[in-house]
Amino acid sequence: MSASTKPDTPPLELLRDGPGDASHALVLAHGAGLAMDAPFMTGIAERVAAAGIEVVRFDFPYMRVQRATGRKRAPNAPRILLEAWWEVIAALGDPSRLVIGGKSMGGRVASAVADEAGVAGGGGGGGPPPPPRPDTAPRRAPPRPAPRWAASRSRGAARGVATAAPPRCPGPAPKRNTDRSAPRHA
Repeated sequence: MSASTKPDTPPLELLRDGPGDASHALVLAHGAGLAMDAPFMTGIAERVAAAGIEVVRFDFPYMRVQRATGRKRAPNAPRILLEAWWEVIAALGDPSRLVIGGKSMGGRVASAVADEAGVAGGGGGGGPPPPPRPDTAPRRAPPRPAPRWAASRSRGAARGVATAAPPRCPGPAPKRNTDRSAPRHA
């Protein structure tokens, strides 16, 4: 069952801007909180369309239901969001002429299908910044642990071959109590 054939989901509608005969089309998906006709999405679509590129926008299934019922809904599960992108790509025909993307959540889902769909390109933007770090220290890679063994050139040094010395163990591993009848806590 596709994303829009569920009983409570209105059918897919595509909102188009720009020339319909353009060689490429930019397909945009909205973010989690606003629909395809939100001011941000409309502004992007108008600017891109003014450059002679067709822009196609659509709503994810949860937003279609929200429009129909007037009640706010949480975004669909990722599987449904991915199905919606596949439905849109199929509805638009030749994927090699499509560049897909979106705002925040819409862009993240687009990037998940872009390679497999064979579209001309993909991306996203307008998402929230990453959460602040608890400390103000600059981001650095964690310190690397000290090596447990090192290369030795002792035996193969004459031939120019490096050999690795095996790691040294401090002694035998401690024995575990395997007697299940003994109490576990003293």
